[in-house]
Amino acid sequence: MTQKEINIIDFFRNNDLPIELVSEGGTFNDFYKNHKIRFTGEFYSFDMNSYAPEIAKYKGNVYYHGYWINMHWFQNIRDQIIYELTFPEFDDDYNKEMAEKMCTGRSVGVHIRRGDFLTLGWGLDSKWYQQSVDHMKLVISNPVFYIFSDDPAWCLSNLGTLGFNTKKDNVVFVEGNTGGKNWRDMQLMTLCKNLIIANSSFSYLAALLNQNPNKYVLNPLPFRQIV
Repeated sequence: MTQKEINIIDFFRNNDLPIELVSEGGTFNDFYKNHKIRFTGEFYSFDMNSYAPEIAKYKGNVYYHGYWINMHWFQNIRDQIIYELTFPEFDDDYNKEMAEKMCTGRSVGVHIRRGDFLTLGWGLDSKWYQQSVDHMKLVISNPVFYIFSDDPAWCLSNLGTLGFNTKKDNVVFVEGNTGGKNWRDMQLMTLCKNLIIANSSFSYLAALLNQNPNKYVLNPLPFRQIV
């Protein structure tokens, strides 16, 4: 049962159904303050990006609000996730060519999330990328860095700040997957041999779905492993 253009909280309220909220980081009301969505019922909170298996004990109508990018949530169901989240084949020459190069070369996907993350104060410091790029150069001979970003113009103007040597490093910008096709970028990221991800569920999911058994992933969050 659905209603067009109504959020899940108001849907339950309008139908006199009780609902409890589990919020990662307790951010629900802050996140939706500009959307006139407020929650005043039973409310449970746990630390952002942490693992809290006890939240599964809550019964009834429970709305789980968060990003869920801690590897422990997925370690027992990764095969099922990969099966259910299978991407369709590429249907254009550009993405086919990119996919071929990433699969056959020494590819390193680099996700740089800006946009709303800057407004929210969640943007990563450039030092994270400097250190990660330097580290990849140490462990991978002649890597090819593929940049995925919602702000490619800024990235192009700040390659040096991000740790790239514009004269020596092989840097490729992945562009064109916009207008509802952003998920194609995630698909390409799953094909990269290695990844430098952001503090973003978008790139974390790409790393989770990446099936390269020898992938090397650099993660800015406290937990370093990707399942």
